[in-house]
Amino acid sequence: MNEAANLHSFDPADAKLLPPGANVLSRAWDDVRSVRESDKLLVLLESEASRLQNRIHRYINQPSQEVLTQILELHGEVLSTLRNRGAADPVLSGSADELRRSPSGSCKASCARSRPRSRTPTRTT
Repeated sequence: MNEAANLHSFDPADAKLLPPGANVLSRAWDDVRSVRESDKLLVLLESEASRLQNRIHRYINQPSQEVLTQILELHGEVLSTLRNRGAADPVLSGSADELRRSPSGSCKASCARSRPRSRTPTRTT
């Protein structure tokens, strides 16, 4: 019974520990929220990158201007997500800064020069 009485007793000296403990707990929850937001962003980027990869494989197997256009659009979406949302994200901000410094049209310029290739070899006589 003495233990139960001790559980309900409060020592005023312990009150000094409450604000620092509450601050630590509050910062920990802020960190959890931040990690959750980063995770959501990474899931979005994974989805966009997967769609882009699928289009690239399709272009390799069946080259066409339509698929190349889709590749360029999806590439732009991935870069836009990284540059806009990634810059504000504490986990991705370093990578987003690197992208911001890189030339934005490097892929577009090189991809635009490429033409859909024919899958059948040409014969020279």
